[in-house]
Amino acid sequence: MAGERILIVDNEPSVCEWLSIALKKEGYEVSSTSSSEQALHLFKENQFDCVITDILMPKRSGLLLLRDLKTLNPEVNVVMITAFGSLESAIEALRGGAQDYLLKPFKFGELKHRLGKIFERDLLKRENIYLKRALHRKGESKKIIGNSKALNDLMSLVDKIAKTESTILITGESGTGKELVAKEIHRRSPRASHPFVTINCGAMPETLLESELFGHKRGAYTGAVKDKDGLFQVAQKGSFFLDEVGETSLTTQVKLLRVIQEREIIPLGDTHPTKVDVRVIAATNENLEEKIRSGGFRKDLFYRLNVIPVQVPPLRERKEDVPLLVEFFIKQTCERLRVSPKKISPDLLEVLMEHDWPGNIRELENAIERACVLVEGDEIRRKSDLPENVLGKTSSFPAHSLKNQEQQSILSTLQETHGNIIQSAESLGIHPSTLYRKMRRYKIKRNKIEN
Repeated sequence: MAGERILIVDNEPSVCEWLSIALKKEGYEVSSTSSSEQALHLFKENQFDCVITDILMPKRSGLLLLRDLKTLNPEVNVVMITAFGSLESAIEALRGGAQDYLLKPFKFGELKHRLGKIFERDLLKRENIYLKRALHRKGESKKIIGNSKALNDLMSLVDKIAKTESTILITGESGTGKELVAKEIHRRSPRASHPFVTINCGAMPETLLESELFGHKRGAYTGAVKDKDGLFQVAQKGSFFLDEVGETSLTTQVKLLRVIQEREIIPLGDTHPTKVDVRVIAATNENLEEKIRSGGFRKDLFYRLNVIPVQVPPLRERKEDVPLLVEFFIKQTCERLRVSPKKISPDLLEVLMEHDWPGNIRELENAIERACVLVEGDEIRRKSDLPENVLGKTSSFPAHSLKNQEQQSILSTLQETHGNIIQSAESLGIHPSTLYRKMRRYKIKRNKIEN
């Protein structure tokens, strides 16, 4: 175990130097100081996983420092060092919340062993929390709601392809529920008892994305202080969902092609391939064939991904599902916000069914949450409870004008938020990176909206 951040506090500079050198060789990130006051300042400004402090310190003792550290962060690990044969001060430190203590003189191997135990306990604690949250999420997870022909046809296809090992490309507009479809494919597959791992390829820079996907070896780049498994390794024997795959660079696309063809990855900084057993499910809201023609996406990767294409219908093509979705989102939102149950008036439900929902189900969910927060009483019936863009022109738009409707929806939402990208993306039910891309497509200038 290494890579954790450690703060050393000792009034003897030689001890600080010795421990710093030894711990850095083990892969830890280390800071040190000979002053309790400076230690407190460093702790407030930085995040440390463990503090190693001498009990006997000038001006401010290690026991007082321990008290202050625990006040700032009750979860921080503190190891106390004392030169006294008496265990009195060490026992007092343990009562004050210290995880362990060492008597001077001690060997570095002893400290290394103690730290290993402490960080191992931390890891188990985090894993336990993660599993509890995962089980909680599983119990309350979003469902694929609806009974329209379009949705029933989709779920019939999902049931057929789930049993295969084929690579799948899910296409559809932003907010249609592509990730939910991917999860459902995994849930119905023979891999269901193994991990379902997901990543949004458009949400991080290329270098970080490659490290996340394929992992790296210690020293592969500045800041790579230890070996790290990539998400393909984390997803071993399970399914890996690559959302916004069209946003990947050509360099990353070559490496993804290798994964699908050879079933192996090469971590950054390594020369030896690692075998992986993962089913790849990719998704995009872009036209990848157009990107191929413009040189932005590799044709060979497209054909490898598009073995079984799955098209998720937009909400405007399954409007009969809107009442069921509204009922589900109202119930879910009221439970999450701990407010009294709400219902929606027939008139307002008709307004929701008339809207074309350029942000699809995610936009509908956001509109319902807004209404549940703003409504006075137990019935959502006022148009003012709905976002402005939902009250505009609706399904009277012919199909060829949908792009114009989307452009107008983005413009009006940006104007409402005075150009705030995060708020606008949330309101539209899309990722900020998707909103930036659509703004470029429609030549919408943010600075003109802000002014």
